[in-house]
Amino acid sequence: MQPGGTTAQPSAAIHMPNTFEAYGSGGEDMRVYAPSTGRNKGVIGAMLKERLEAAGGAGSRPCPVILEVACGAGEHAANLGSLMPWLTVQPTDYHGDLFGSVAAHAAQLPNVAPPLLLDTSSDARAPGGQWAAAVRAAVTAAMHGGMAQPAPLSSEGELPPPPGGVLDAMLCINMTHISPWPATLGLLDGAANYLVPVTGTLLIYGPFTIDNGTHTSEGNASFDASLRERDPAWGYRDVEAIRGEAAKRGLVLQSP
Repeated sequence: MQPGGTTAQPSAAIHMPNTFEAYGSGGEDMRVYAPSTGRNKGVIGAMLKERLEAAGGAGSRPCPVILEVACGAGEHAANLGSLMPWLTVQPTDYHGDLFGSVAAHAAQLPNVAPPLLLDTSSDARAPGGQWAAAVRAAVTAAMHGGMAQPAPLSSEGELPPPPGGVLDAMLCINMTHISPWPATLGLLDGAANYLVPVTGTLLIYGPFTIDNGTHTSEGNASFDASLRERDPAWGYRDVEAIRGEAAKRGLVLQSP
């Protein structure tokens, strides 16, 4: 959408409340691993790197920065930070249960900032809200080498008023189908308000339906049904629905 270290082997399973997937824990090592991340982080990282380099890469702006939404255990944030050392990565999530893992994965990566709480359904334009806090922290970290403390919420002038145009990219992986629809709408609101105009990119990764509700396989249909049984507010989102909502916010969906 246009707008280090030795790896510990998992020794225990951790079940998070917002997913069916069992995360693997490395015991005393605080790093936690999701099986699906190991399968897709390479492709996602390469895609984002290509997009950002096409927009100018390290020379695109003084402090290129990406905000990750629903960062989970922090594997993607660490991968991006390692893959693009010129990029500052700001991980965020709805809850902080795995923030210890996020910090542990990024322990040797000064360009990955400390994780922050972000409920995407909160008001993206509220000056003292979670969106503003996360974006301000990301920009501050980019200006000070990744690990700087966020600027006070009450400070003025650090961010231009929405639309801010301060984020080079946003990344959201496997959130839209395990959260209520307002979370996806809020994600689009945040992108519309804070992505750099024209070259800013929001990459949403996950399972979707196409052609207004058509599943691409029987397995996807079964999984979608199981999600809705678990929580009626969950379920696959349709590409056309997202395209329409994106257009209302001035965003252009480039490919499903």
